[in-house]
Amino acid sequence: MSSYKGSSEMVMGNVLGSNIFNILVIGGTCALIYPLSVQRTTTWIEVPLGLLAAFAIFFASQDRLIDRASSDTIQASEGWMLLLFFLVFFAYSIAVALKSKDTAQGPAQSSCPMPGSGCPQDFSYSSMEATS
Repeated sequence: MSSYKGSSEMVMGNVLGSNIFNILVIGGTCALIYPLSVQRTTTWIEVPLGLLAAFAIFFASQDRLIDRASSDTIQASEGWMLLLFFLVFFAYSIAVALKSKDTAQGPAQSSCPMPGSGCPQDFSYSSMEATS
């Protein structure tokens, strides 16, 4: 056990800050390279669930503010609640992936972002003969 007071705040800050930074930097870099499209389910289901998870973590870690406790700790019951929340979201993600796999009929013609990027529909015998 660490004797440093406030170490749980540092851990939570490091984890949440790192996740936020990584999402923004990776998402921003990808958007600079090629425009990103966002599905309706992401906007109306996954983003609110992410915000709900952030609020759950915030309230689970604020024992001094809510319960007037002497320290901020995440109790086992709160940990189980967060784990259950994760499992529900994980099951939802698997269900969405399986549903999209079932509805997919194969790669669409517009699945390749750029011509000449090595997609199967870019290959033709005429281009192979031209290089010979």
